[in-house]
Order: sequence, then structure tokens, then C-alpha cells
Amino acid sequence: MNELEIGIPNLEFPRYLLYTFLNFSLPYGLEWEVSEDEILVRSKSSDVIGPLVSTFKLVRGKIEKIEKNGKRAIPGSGNDNKIYSKIKKELSLTSDRSFSDVVSKYIEVIQGKNRLELEEFGKGKISAPSIFKLELYQFSRRPFMKGTDKLEFKLTLDYFMFLLGGYVLSKVGRAQYDIGRYLSVHLLPYDYGIGKSEYSAIINMLEEREIPGLVPEEALMMWLTKDVSEDPVDVMLAGIEDPAKTPASLRVSAHLPLRSFYQRSREGISIISENETLKKDLERILRHALRPPKKSEAIGIREEAIKISKKMFLALQGDMRSLEELLLETSRKEISAQMGGDEKLRSIMSGARRISSNLLVAYS
Repeated sequence: MNELEIGIPNLEFPRYLLYTFLNFSLPYGLEWEVSEDEILVRSKSSDVIGPLVSTFKLVRGKIEKIEKNGKRAIPGSGNDNKIYSKIKKELSLTSDRSFSDVVSKYIEVIQGKNRLELEEFGKGKISAPSIFKLELYQFSRRPFMKGTDKLEFKLTLDYFMFLLGGYVLSKVGRAQYDIGRYLSVHLLPYDYGIGKSEYSAIINMLEEREIPGLVPEEALMMWLTKDVSEDPVDVMLAGIEDPAKTPASLRVSAHLPLRSFYQRSREGISIISENETLKKDLERILRHALRPPKKSEAIGIREEAIKISKKMFLALQGDMRSLEELLLETSRKEISAQMGGDEKLRSIMSGARRISSNLLVAYS
């Protein structure tokens, strides 16, 4: 098979999942062109199946890693689980088989196919599970799309597996949303018209690292870029409450312009990352800003950390007024916390004061 035609989903979240999967195929030699309603996928060699198999092996490896830790790789509600059983039956697997087995079987299937049924989105016989039907109206504000619209569509087996691959590959971990509540965190390629290897690079970097929380966005963007070594890509963030008794639901969504932020903050991020003390200072501040507090007395600490992170977000990008205000405020509050015996607050203010002092010297 020399090329592959894929009908572009008319719904946002499935489209992001599809482009996630295709972005991860780039290192294996796939390339594509995007028109108004379809993607034409080609291989740099003579066959597209080989790169697709390699990408699905990547999906399988990630699923196996999750399953080995005793966790469920693909969550589902009661209705979702019925759909998963139908998928397994279509692949001649029993309902108790794992999703790593599902992907392994599908790899066998596509290696013997001359054609994949991907030309039209929403024209299959398999119902879409709730993890594919998340409403991303907040992302796009598309005309004629209302929050109450039902996202009902059917999929072919091939399209289901491509979206499943995108779902697995886009997940970078879990983050605390509220006290005792966690969300699955997915980062999706914002510029889905162009294949970018930098997208899969940032996913690979982040999936091994903890994400303390998802808000405020300023603190999250600093957390996501503090260890990168080259310009990252802009991403869409989806904080998803996994399905169980109820369907999957989108709790947090945001467009994160990581590239422009990093390009403006490169010097400051470099100063911090090359100094182990400053690096630990920044991580401490961001953890307190992002993580919902476990005790009521910690709320004040988080509020202060959020204020610092918002000013530091601007200061890193060269806003001298924010930088000077940050230095003055944290110096004053450090002394006040020390006099009041609040060691945790003093530690946060001391770290912010050290960072702002170093940035002021570098930027002056």
C-alpha cells in the first residue's frame, strides 16, 4: 500500500487524537498532506503499513507498561466496556483479553490488509466510547456547536484503533485537580496541519515526570518548559476525568503557547536550569502553586505561590517591572515570614527572591 486516504473528523477531539497518532509516526517515515476534508498519508519508502505497525508497537508498549503496574490502560464506563467487548470480538479475542492483546492482534490484521477503512469519519458500525466524545467547544468556539450537542458517531475498526492510538500516546500522566481528585492529562498537537517531531519529543519527556496540578496556566507552562532543551511546540491540554460509573468528561482545557513563551524566556530558563539551587527553588514554588492543598492552613501558602508564579511568568519574558516588583515583595515577605516563624512561607519567598535577584542581574 503506497498511500492512505484518511477522512478528517468534523469533531475536534477525534481530530486531535488522529493527528497525535500521525505525529508519532513521523520518525518511522510517514509524511502527509492535508486538504479541506482529507489527509493523504505517504511513506518515504514504498509502503505505509510498516511505519503504521511501528507506531502501533509504540502504543502497545505504552499500554503494557501501564498494565504491568496493575492499572487499567483504557478506562471505560459501563457502556464503554460493552463497546470494548465488541472490538475484541471483531478481532476474535475474548472479552477478558487486555488492550495490549487488542493492539497486538490489530498489528497482525493490518499486516495482511490491502486497504484500511479510513476514508470517511463516522461511517462505521462501532459506537464511539466516551473517551473519544469529549466536547472541546472551549478550544475552538466553532459555529453551530453547542455544549449540549450530543457527540454520537460510529467508527470502523481501523478508525477506532487510530483514535485509540492517539488517546494512549497523548497521555502524559495524571494530575491532582482537587483534594482527592485526579485527572488524566493529555497534551494534543495544536497545529495539527503540520507534522512536528517536537510534539512527540515533549510527550516523551513529560510522561516520566510528575505534573503537580493544572492551574494556574502560568505555573503549568513554566513547569512544562523548565527542562526542555529546544523550542517546544504549542499544545492543547485536556484534563479528563476518566469514565467509571459515568462517561468521561473534560474538566480542564487550555491552549498552551509553549513555543512563544519559551522563546521569550529562554535566557531566564537557562539561568535557572544551570543553577541547582535556583532550579529547586522554582520547582518548590511551582509545586505549591499547582497542587491543591491538603490542609486548610496551606491555602495561604498556595495563594502566595500563585501570586509569585504569575509575576515570575512575566519576569522570565523580560518584563522588568514585574521582575522588580517580585524582588521587592518577596524580600519583604521573606523577612516577615522569618519574624513570624513561618518556615514554609519563608522558604518560598527566599527562593523567589534568589531567582529574581539572579534574573535582574542578567537582564540589566
